[in-house]
Amino acid sequence: MNAYAYNPITKEYVGRVKMQPNPLEGGFLLPANSTLDKPPYAKKKQIAVWNDKWEIKKDNRGTYWSKKTKEEQEITEIGLVKDKNWTKLQPISGRCIWDVDQWVEPPLTIEEQEIKDKTDYSETMPDLVKSLEARIALLETRGK
Repeated sequence: MNAYAYNPITKEYVGRVKMQPNPLEGGFLLPANSTLDKPPYAKKKQIAVWNDKWEIKKDNRGTYWSKKTKEEQEITEIGLVKDKNWTKLQPISGRCIWDVDQWVEPPLTIEEQEIKDKTDYSETMPDLVKSLEARIALLETRGK
């Protein structure tokens, strides 16, 4: 015979457990933190919770990011995330901003674009030099 177990702290459904025979009185022993009542089906982002009867609750546990500061926070309790200023979407960069329903990169200012261009140029120069050196070496070996 089976019973339905729940977490002793969160009271969330954790699965079925086998009941053991009662050697003294007959019948079966009900394990701790379990019930004979079958939990209801929980949809996505829901969970069955025991509170003297099974209840379906929202389950939004996980990592969230502030839409204003990009601060990361871990939600560990069962229930709704009441503050609408948090999202499950991780920021795409340190510069991004929240826009309606997603993170977006704002356009670079002229100064930021100039710095980016200089950085990109200086980072690609070694590759360009290596490429040119390889071509020169190839031409030198052909000329011999």
